[in-house]
Amino acid sequence: MPACAPGTKKLSQRTNKAIWTSIYPGFTPGSVFIAASQPIRDRNGKLLGVSAVDFSLSGLQHYLHRIKLSKTGQIFAIERSGLLVASSSQESPFRKMSGKQQLQRVNVLDSQTPVIRTAAKYLYEHFGGFGDIKQRQQLKFSRDGQEYFVEVLPFADVYGLNWLIAIAVPESDFKGQINKNTRTTILLCWGALLLSTIAGVVTARWVTLPLLRLNEAAKDIAARECVL
Repeated sequence: MPACAPGTKKLSQRTNKAIWTSIYPGFTPGSVFIAASQPIRDRNGKLLGVSAVDFSLSGLQHYLHRIKLSKTGQIFAIERSGLLVASSSQESPFRKMSGKQQLQRVNVLDSQTPVIRTAAKYLYEHFGGFGDIKQRQQLKFSRDGQEYFVEVLPFADVYGLNWLIAIAVPESDFKGQINKNTRTTILLCWGALLLSTIAGVVTARWVTLPLLRLNEAAKDIAARECVL
């Protein structure tokens, strides 16, 4: 069940257009929402009220979670401020902070998912923040002896969304599959070699056996002629 979007009426009155609200937690534990808000006015422009529709971000979380990139690869969406929106790890954008009564938004730099946190820190350091990423970027970096591939894409609309969508995959995920395929190939080659060797031996025996019998018969005939 969604809670009331914070500041929805005041924000719509101020902007006087359809907008997205900030992300907020619902009454149900773990639920997270964003609302589309639209001011309603009469013919004279007098404000009659504000209409808002809540959208659950749980669907986005589940969708990202179903995308199987690799063994440990992750997809995540963040606001330009660095606040987490959703991720394939299904980590909640809100967390209970020490000394705080209300749930607080999670900064992606403090994510509890190692791959997401590592990729986010690299992007933040490489671009000097998240606000300067203006176009799609494909990058590779090294951190703590591990190689990573990361791709980041800006996502925005005219109603106020201004997010970054990022994909991060450790190189070891690819190497693991490559090594597995290599081992499989080697085993198949050894199997093919063994089968070809067995087939060669059987074929050679099948071809040479009549010749051996013919040779023995010829020797018998020769031996009888000598006796005579």
